[in-house]
Amino acid sequence: MVGPFHERRRSFGLVLSLLLGLFCQANSLASTGSSTKSIPNQQQDASASLLPERPKSGNGRRKPLANKYEGNQTNNESNNIASIPTTLPRLSELMTQHKSGEGEKSNKVRKQKFSNGGYQRRQPWQADFKTSIRTQGRIKKAFSIRYKTRTSKAKGILNALLSTKSTNVNAANVICALTYSAKAMGTHKMEADPELRSLLLQTTDILNEIVKRRLLNTRQLCNACWAIAKHYDRDRNLLPSQPEAVALSSEHAVGTAVALKLDESKTKTELQQARLDETIDEIAVQLTEILNEFDTEGSASRAPAKIGEICMASWAFGKLRHRKTPPGWQVPPQIGRVSNLNSEADRVAMTKDIITFERWGSFGSNDSESEDEGSFAEEVAHDLFDAIGATLCQSPDAVDAKHNVSGAQTFLEECSWSELANVGWSFASHGSCKSAESEMLLLNLAREARRRLRIGGSLLDDLQTRDLAQLLWSLGTLQADNFRLADGLVFLVEDVTNEYLRLDARRTSFGRSVRPLRRWSCADLVQVVLSLAHARIDEIPLLKVIYEESSYRLMEGSHTDSGNFGDRRLFYPWEASVLLWAQARLYLTGAQGVEFEDFPSEVTNFLLRTAGKQSLQSVGIGPQEQANIVWSLTVLENHQSPDSIEVIRRVFSEAAEACRDNQSIQLEHAHQLWQAYFLLEEERPEAVEDVPSWFTEYLEGKWNLEKSRGKLSSARHRSLSQCLQLMGVDHYNEHDEDIDVAIVLKRNAVWTHQTNDEEISSDNVSVAVEFDGPNHFTREREHASKGQPEKPRTLGHTVLKYRLLKKQGWAVVRVPYFEFDRIPFWASMERQRYLQRKLKTHANIKFSEVDVSEYKAMSPDRKSRFD
Repeated sequence: MVGPFHERRRSFGLVLSLLLGLFCQANSLASTGSSTKSIPNQQQDASASLLPERPKSGNGRRKPLANKYEGNQTNNESNNIASIPTTLPRLSELMTQHKSGEGEKSNKVRKQKFSNGGYQRRQPWQADFKTSIRTQGRIKKAFSIRYKTRTSKAKGILNALLSTKSTNVNAANVICALTYSAKAMGTHKMEADPELRSLLLQTTDILNEIVKRRLLNTRQLCNACWAIAKHYDRDRNLLPSQPEAVALSSEHAVGTAVALKLDESKTKTELQQARLDETIDEIAVQLTEILNEFDTEGSASRAPAKIGEICMASWAFGKLRHRKTPPGWQVPPQIGRVSNLNSEADRVAMTKDIITFERWGSFGSNDSESEDEGSFAEEVAHDLFDAIGATLCQSPDAVDAKHNVSGAQTFLEECSWSELANVGWSFASHGSCKSAESEMLLLNLAREARRRLRIGGSLLDDLQTRDLAQLLWSLGTLQADNFRLADGLVFLVEDVTNEYLRLDARRTSFGRSVRPLRRWSCADLVQVVLSLAHARIDEIPLLKVIYEESSYRLMEGSHTDSGNFGDRRLFYPWEASVLLWAQARLYLTGAQGVEFEDFPSEVTNFLLRTAGKQSLQSVGIGPQEQANIVWSLTVLENHQSPDSIEVIRRVFSEAAEACRDNQSIQLEHAHQLWQAYFLLEEERPEAVEDVPSWFTEYLEGKWNLEKSRGKLSSARHRSLSQCLQLMGVDHYNEHDEDIDVAIVLKRNAVWTHQTNDEEISSDNVSVAVEFDGPNHFTREREHASKGQPEKPRTLGHTVLKYRLLKKQGWAVVRVPYFEFDRIPFWASMERQRYLQRKLKTHANIKFSEVDVSEYKAMSPDRKSRFD
């Protein structure tokens, strides 16, 4: 509130300043006539301190000033005395406007001075510093106000920005509003708000214009993508939805189909979503340019990114550009349509204004070769992650040795534990691991984590269990796509077991309580188990304490607040299904420890207690979790208890109902359900007696199609086939039943070489020779700390395959890679001797007159003379 005294004082000061300036100018003109060339330096400097500063031209001369009040631009260098009286009438007018408040109103139209000395209207989103500070204050005030809900607070922040005139806003204000609105949402998940989404899309439209004009510095670019990723994590409708691929099949070919609308017109929201997608790509391009300039030590156009900013950007693009293909898969998940449930009228209504693009291929084609090239968004994201990997692996000395106070070898050594975990998570979420830059970064991540665990001390002060679990999960999922990452992960897992948890082979913890993982959250336990399952690491001491701790928590109840990201001690139902799947994947039974024997029954009891009379879908057990539960119980052969039978019944009932309602099912889920049904039909018929016949027929058809797909034989498989040919054993490679080598014997055949040329029938003896490569076993630990390396164990999916073949009447003979590989490729006779014993092919194999191999049963240790 300004009082009368201050008002009069302000008016008096204004009049005095103007009169003094006019007096000095008139005095100088009167003393020199109409020319100003002979003005003394002291007098010229005194007058210049009162008048507005004139911009200088390139030659050092001052440019003429524009008339501040009239808005006219003066081009002559000499000041005409006739122009002085024109300002005197404006003086009284200005005083009148100042007293009446009209002066404030006239200042609403802002003007900006340019280098040529003139004035023109300010461009939108380019407010000057003082104006942007006032806008920033309004945004911060909206952030500090208390609202009833977090969503209301975020909307209030964005409204504060959008209600401000565009000429009063600059790039910093836009980034500030986006960042504060993302922070206002907190860490809890909540339902998407259409009004908030509309405000966000309006704000990102402004951001699109600013980014295209390259008005953002490095930090603002990182903050912008971080804020967008935070909002996208809570509302997936911010970005355009991608059409899903539908699986196609016929008697001789398979393919995929994508349905698109014929109507090319888009709504306003769809256009805004497309612009936001373009903005994200442009941010990735600009960040890649900045990081590449930083790596090459060139003259960067913008300030280089800091370590925290790089980690922030990598996390954001891990969210915004999530991988489409699960770890270890060659193609994305496919959806199978159940078309026979629709009437003709329904099909016509569904396909109206829809065009379907189909791509067909033969059964023998390789899916990986027929993949389309990545989109522009995928390419720029790949380039960004490669640039991040190259930058973080760079030595600080190569950039600026003076500022490398810590003496770090790479920038990763300057990262905190949380930054290491976020970088690893982002690369795993995006699926970036095959390029040289990303592979180098991930190997250095594992190496840096191991270094800190071994040194200990202050390096573990900021270590949180979630950071360690997230690192293990990242490396575990990515090694499924790049096997060269496996060794670094194995070493890290061993250090976690021995150095961090200090577990011995008997599962006890030196100097600690009986439950060493009691402080770990449920999410940490699930992530570590997933890492070991994906990487096939049989770390029994660590697995025992994880499943022991999980059993305690399953008895305590379930967690129902789906929006809580905190340090939870109770499992979500879907997390229990993940633990069960990991146990089946690694085939952990009672033979490996008592902790695994009763765990499947504890999970089924936990699920029934949580669901009660509700459906499994209502408590978070979706289609993927349902298929995993039934598949896991079948693999572990733990389906005898009443709880297990009830869970299996519910899963098949809900899966059939969802398939009928949605008229589709993911093919991978259909394959799991059919494998379980095929075995349970004989082993536990009461669990599947209520499954609809149309559903089982559909599952069987999709499974038969999957088995008939084109397969490529591995080098080991081809070598095995060549040995059998030398031995005179007729066989089929890549049989339709997904068998590596199929041998059909004559009736009452004694030796395997007594084959039958006829088709396989019930009268013939069918032998399935399965060459089991490394992916069929747990990882071979050649670096075991004690004694000889342990023999790899067979994984759950391989055990299930043998059971399926045996039920179909096949006699299964396994040829493990670690036995076959011990025999050198040039020792063909020794390999024939091995197969003679393994398959009982001949009574004698005559290599020469003096070299005859007689049949002997395989020794229990299965060692060759090359061991």
